[in-house]
Amino acid sequence: MYEAITICANGIISGRHECAKPFLSDHFAKSPRFANDTLVLIGPQMQFMAGEHIMCYTEDGVRKPDVWCIENGYMALPQGKEIINGELVDVAKPEPEQPQSFKDFMIKMVEDAKAQAESKFDGMKPLMTELVKGKSADIVIGTSGLILPWTQGKYFIGDVRIWNGQPKRCVQAHDSTGNPSWDPSVASLWSPYHGTSEATALPWAAPTGAHDMYKKGEYMVWTDGSKYKCLSDTAYSPTEYPQAWEVLK
Repeated sequence: MYEAITICANGIISGRHECAKPFLSDHFAKSPRFANDTLVLIGPQMQFMAGEHIMCYTEDGVRKPDVWCIENGYMALPQGKEIINGELVDVAKPEPEQPQSFKDFMIKMVEDAKAQAESKFDGMKPLMTELVKGKSADIVIGTSGLILPWTQGKYFIGDVRIWNGQPKRCVQAHDSTGNPSWDPSVASLWSPYHGTSEATALPWAAPTGAHDMYKKGEYMVWTDGSKYKCLSDTAYSPTEYPQAWEVLK
């Protein structure tokens, strides 16, 4: 498997890509997303991640500390954080205590009752998250409400987590502990599910390579709310390659 990254004119890594064949200089010539970006070949162990500035990495693909990236202007200071003695620290201050009104008291009672119900519901999630591994896209999508959300940690191929309300499947074993940018938005680590029925159609997720392209018979919801059925395997949207899609009435 060959790997490469594309870099925008402003130095931001626009994508990390995998291909069974060697990448060529015109590999993304027909892609409206990457056609104007610089293609750079990388090794499989390099840590380059989409959305970050290329200067946040060494030539060997090792991620530089967040503090260095922030101090050199290549990364924004996270909200509620400050750099103190060379380290990022949490400076969030607690809200000042306010006298509780009867209305606030009743609202809190309702919220507490809701939290207790959700706690029992959440108790099923670890088991369900394991049970859906390796199951079809429609089963996973249909049980999304019972799947654990993504958090930093160690993941293996086939693991399933919820990210931004949608299920994602781990496609590359990794440990995101201490690497918050290694989240399911990274296409080389996580792949989306595509429903195989109109009822399980999920919002359009732009493919980044062959591993997450849409297959014939899969469905999706386009940005205007219309549902589409894929007629042939494609990595392009209905506006880029309409022949591959059928809009549903």
